[in-house]
Amino acid sequence: MPYPVYPDLPTARGSDPEIASGLELFEAEDGSVMGASLWGHDRAKKIPIHHPGLTEAQRDTLEAFYAANKWVEIEYVSPTDLVSRICLFVQPPRFKRLAGTRWDYDVELREV
Repeated sequence: MPYPVYPDLPTARGSDPEIASGLELFEAEDGSVMGASLWGHDRAKKIPIHHPGLTEAQRDTLEAFYAANKWVEIEYVSPTDLVSRICLFVQPPRFKRLAGTRWDYDVELREV
């Protein structure tokens, strides 16, 4: 069954996934270092997304998508690296109303 796909909305530069390797390093008493892999591939631990100047229709699309999918895994394709990732919402979208009928939205996702 396909995942719901995050809406295609204007996204600001700097909305880059923060990639983590999953490598945990441990230092022994003698100063030597050992590593352990927590997962098998690099993963986006944090994906901060900034949507600047959304119209009311775009805002409604984002809000409806969040309401319908806030507890399920979704597919997100980052415009930065064009990689498709399966993610969860970290928190509800945060917004700031601009002059007139425009909105800035900030969303945070995390790859599962």
